[in-house]
Amino acid sequence: MDIIKRCEWCGKEFHAHTLVTRFCSRSCTDKAYKYQKNRARIEQAQNEEETQVATLAEIAIKGKDFISPSEAGILLGTSRASVYRYLQAGIFPCLQLGNRTIIRRKDIENIFDNPRPYRKRFYHPREKVDESNYYNLTQLVKKFHVSKTMINNRIEKFHIAKIYQGRYVFYKKEDIDQAFSDIRINFNRQDYYTADEVVEKFGMTHGAVMSFVKRHSIPRITHGRTVYYSKVHINTLKKIAEGVVDPNYYTRTEISKKYGLTKDQVSYLIKRYKIPYKRIGAFSYYPRVEVDKALLERNCGEYEVLINAKD
Repeated sequence: MDIIKRCEWCGKEFHAHTLVTRFCSRSCTDKAYKYQKNRARIEQAQNEEETQVATLAEIAIKGKDFISPSEAGILLGTSRASVYRYLQAGIFPCLQLGNRTIIRRKDIENIFDNPRPYRKRFYHPREKVDESNYYNLTQLVKKFHVSKTMINNRIEKFHIAKIYQGRYVFYKKEDIDQAFSDIRINFNRQDYYTADEVVEKFGMTHGAVMSFVKRHSIPRITHGRTVYYSKVHINTLKKIAEGVVDPNYYTRTEISKKYGLTKDQVSYLIKRYKIPYKRIGAFSYYPRVEVDKALLERNCGEYEVLINAKD
């Protein structure tokens, strides 16, 4: 019975006679075999080259009393970045001369003379805690209405001690209350919109809402996992967008509707008569007195041209 399979080399479908057939023809089989051989040969050459480079580097630093961080990494069998972390932690000293960092080989060897006792990683001593005097992470999220990431960042910033009890982590209430004293706990839901509420109320897309709150720097607060945006700020800006403005000013749309002008004609009028404007948010407003005066001058000028042409 023939089985329809796809060739692993050329990708074409073919009728295989056995379940273990992988290629559609002898040609594809030979090409795949040669590819695997070449790949194995290249990998072997790369490994030999890396080994040779490492050997040469070890030989180069063998008789040196002063070495660089890269050479120290070769000596310790670690990376250059790890060596800089060791230096920052003060595990062994170094000397900085301009842009160069010099390490004495003897200092690296001396750290093994009196090493610290081996300590198992991630070991935390457990002690019985009185939960009435401690918070856990879930309680902190509910109390301050912020995310776990924000809580962990602040705990690291203020170096708040952690106490492990089983699979839970506890923090002293006095330490937490001091570190989180500036977090706003009171939250009036009526003063805020969610992004979905803005979408529904103003007919915007979610992307438009995100762009709107970012462009106008709308104040926000995170309550649990939900982000809320100031209702006062959004309503104010949206009212401006809907045309509720100072009655002493025109918008471009109002000028166009009142005098029957196109957008280009409105732009020319503003530029020609140098009409001042004020900007509120993303909108420009023009004094009614200046606009009416400019339109009167324009219309009178056209009337005089027509009278002169008749005469």
